[in-house]
Amino acid sequence: VVLQGTLVLPEGCTRETPALVMVTGSGIQNRDEELFEHKPFAVIADALARAGIATLRYDDRGFNGYDGNINDCTTDDFKNDALAGINMLRGRFDKVGVIGHSEGGTIALMLAAEKQTDFIISLAGMSISGAETLVWQNRLALVAAGLLEDTVDTYCRLIGDAFDAKNNGMPMPDASGYDLPDALKQNYLAVLAQLQTLYMSRFVSLDMRPLLGEITCPVMALNGVKDRQVEHELNLGVIRKGLPANEKHVIESIEGLNHLFQHCTTGATLEYRDIEETFAPEVLEKIIDWLLRP
Repeated sequence: VVLQGTLVLPEGCTRETPALVMVTGSGIQNRDEELFEHKPFAVIADALARAGIATLRYDDRGFNGYDGNINDCTTDDFKNDALAGINMLRGRFDKVGVIGHSEGGTIALMLAAEKQTDFIISLAGMSISGAETLVWQNRLALVAAGLLEDTVDTYCRLIGDAFDAKNNGMPMPDASGYDLPDALKQNYLAVLAQLQTLYMSRFVSLDMRPLLGEITCPVMALNGVKDRQVEHELNLGVIRKGLPANEKHVIESIEGLNHLFQHCTTGATLEYRDIEETFAPEVLEKIIDWLLRP
């Protein structure tokens, strides 16, 4: 796999300059993590360069075409792509870290547990299991769509049972055994189809809890309180509980921000395209202050 990216070097760059690999969230994205004309990774890289910090960001495998089946690539493959970036930066810099958003934050935690990083920043990274995350996201979506509580509970039980079955190599549950409207039974068939991909079958088994105790480097973990994709209390709670004590850790929920770290009204994904702000400036300040601490 050949990855293409952008290395941004601050003025007066030396081996002592802190350097970061930037890792995007799930889905095939370009090096800027571009979404609805926003380019958060370009904004972050620019701010870090002005503060004297180097960054490497790259297009995901599959963005510019890919020889293999991208659905056969798992989070572990994307982690190894980030590791290639770390190894490249190690040739030029003494201190190399990772800043990852969403799935990229999870990858940052995985790499830290493997002792590959000198520090990491997880921006809305998932630390509960992939299965729990998907159930939580589905519950939120169904409640927002106005479905009855009993129906929501039943559907979430069904997909939760399916994820458990997948993780334990058991047969998938049959939707006929659950009291659900036909539309949700059809929805479930789509979930089953997704579970056939290597990516999704690995994703539902991902769980950072067993790995967090292995992390010895400083960790900054941030989440927006209005995040509707990675719930802030659940995920930061797991990180807080699982990490060995280190006075350099910063684990913080930030009021008023969505999954993309934009100031928002509800945090719903439908709002992303209408928000002018790309990335909250106070979060950039927090990141820079933390990275430049002795």
